[in-house]
Amino acid sequence: MTDLADRVNAYESGRLGEAGILNLFGELIHTDAVWTMPDLYGQAATDLIENGYLTPAGELTERARELVREVAR
Repeated sequence: MTDLADRVNAYESGRLGEAGILNLFGELIHTDAVWTMPDLYGQAATDLIENGYLTPAGELTERARELVREVAR
């Protein structure tokens, strides 16, 4: 299993923290893979973009980086 598949599996089983989720969806958006996955992934990606955590290119925004820093404390 690939690293990406492992992270998707971890996301689906609730074992991925906030930073992991943001990084996973950032990669899925950046590679356009998210738009070919089941609808719930596309909706989650859209929500992360609309709520200001990821850019449409899949990059973490300052808001996302602040969230990751807060969780790390």
